[in-house]
Amino acid sequence: MNKTTTAAASAPQSHREWWQSGSPLVRDSLAAAGLMLLSLLPLGIDGVRLGELQREFPFGVLFVLVAAQTLPLALRRVFPALALALIGVAFAVTQALGAGTGLAGLGLLFALYSCAAHLRRGRLAVILSCVVGYLVLVVVLIAQESSEQLIDWITFAAVLAVPWGAGELVRRWRAEQDANFERAAAAADRAARSLLARELHDIVTHHVTAMVMQAESARYLSAAEQADADRDTIDAVIASTGRLALGELRSLLGTLDPEADSHEHAALAEAGEVSSMVRRLRETGYPISLQVSGPIDEVPPEITGVIRSVAREAVTNAMKHARGKEVSLAIGVTAGIVELVATNAVSSDSPPPVAGRGMSGMHRRVVDAGGTFTTETKSGRYTMTARWTR
Repeated sequence: MNKTTTAAASAPQSHREWWQSGSPLVRDSLAAAGLMLLSLLPLGIDGVRLGELQREFPFGVLFVLVAAQTLPLALRRVFPALALALIGVAFAVTQALGAGTGLAGLGLLFALYSCAAHLRRGRLAVILSCVVGYLVLVVVLIAQESSEQLIDWITFAAVLAVPWGAGELVRRWRAEQDANFERAAAAADRAARSLLARELHDIVTHHVTAMVMQAESARYLSAAEQADADRDTIDAVIASTGRLALGELRSLLGTLDPEADSHEHAALAEAGEVSSMVRRLRETGYPISLQVSGPIDEVPPEITGVIRSVAREAVTNAMKHARGKEVSLAIGVTAGIVELVATNAVSSDSPPPVAGRGMSGMHRRVVDAGGTFTTETKSGRYTMTARWTR
């Protein structure tokens, strides 16, 4: 039963998708042919008539007049002005002859709407031509002793103005929608560029700073420690950091490639683990510690990624502005709160942190993920806190 229902529901949808995906010329041609066939049927409907002139004509003449008022609708979106001109002339001839063509007169209303909705240039010329053409038709009908009164001519002109006005409203609505879409696309492009700039800033700044600190790590070791330190180990860590930076850059650039392998994205996430960063820095002798408490595995991935980026940027800032001072990271997860706290000692002669690209990037990342971001300098220590309430 479910299969039958699904098939029945998908069939109309497939037909609708086929119709919407087809060429406008083909769809309008089918619609124009349908209106022509309806107009030829003996439905007993006068349709759109003006002048109250009634004369009998052979079927062949009526067929030509009906076709002339309906078939040009195939061009209503491709060449709207041409379609309106052809149908307008055919309508005027039909009314002047007094021939009854049923629903074919509706073609003029459709053509007016389509021209107002789809014509991009020469709109004023088309409007003036329509006004002049209508006045000429009125003069011709009056010359044939039409029984219409002045109010009738004015009323019919108002009727013709309605589809044009509707088409004008649709055209303006579409123009506004297109403008909104362009603004949204431009905003999305700016956001993507800003995100890429923040990611590049984080990767390059952090790893380059880390390599500089690792190269100068001997300054933070005592003389005895320097004698026992394995310089080859420090060199290996520096090389590893450089390779890691290159790997993250490749992974970041890979995210811009739709054909990039998924393992590159996984490598980017793995390379940015906070514990790995802390371990690499401690291997060079840098005074940094990490404390993790609570069910860290239960933290949503989107928040985990922000914690990783913010922790890396916080450590980078500490290494730049308070070189050699102790840095401590604490990640705590409780029943209702996820918190990252980064603290470092501040040198008395070091300038206070400023709200540069790194600071603004951390703030935006945290806020975009639904958290709060605060900083504080107190008793010679600088503390940055990112907190999310679950």
